[in-house]
Amino acid sequence: MNALLKPFYEQYDYFFRELSSNGIIRIGTLGPKGTSSEQALKYLIANITNCKHKIEYEIYLMNNFTNVYESLDNGRISYALIPTAYERITDFFWNNNFINNLNFIFPTPEYGMVCKNSYKPISNRKIKIACCPAVENIIEYLSDGELQEGQIERVKTNSTTEALVCLINNDVDLAVTNRTSFELYADKEIKFISKTYKAIIVWALFKRKENV
Repeated sequence: MNALLKPFYEQYDYFFRELSSNGIIRIGTLGPKGTSSEQALKYLIANITNCKHKIEYEIYLMNNFTNVYESLDNGRISYALIPTAYERITDFFWNNNFINNLNFIFPTPEYGMVCKNSYKPISNRKIKIACCPAVENIIEYLSDGELQEGQIERVKTNSTTEALVCLINNDVDLAVTNRTSFELYADKEIKFISKTYKAIIVWALFKRKENV
């Protein structure tokens, strides 16, 4: 067990020693507000705030992880927070200019299927469902098997918040979103119509190497 935990402790100690020598840190992740990535970043910052040294931080919420990657690569941000569930996280691990310098576990908010209050069952066409790639595979689970592959048309979005905006703008019939995104738009006559699901995610913090 100690052999498994030792690398995590070493990362943790190194990260906080590094923070003590920086007056400000710039961290980017997936936005906009309401995403699970933003919630994980808030959790990280809350623990950074508990550090003995005063630290200022700048948060960059970006439209997609490609923008986060490019911003870290060109030095606009110093750190990038990425969920290991992201399908292209290997791009970060295998960039020689990046270092994976911290990992932690943080559960996502509850995910569920949302519709407009005025929604009525659709039988004459496929149901359009907005969802980001990370959660598209839970549609059948959320609907208790009622929505099968041949009955739906996925509208891919970059985030759960963007999926919800698609619903509000009447671009889709349903949206898979999380509780924090839902709360931002709770006054838009929307509601959850499915059971919910949350995942235990490992989050990886990447640093841009100095002098690159």
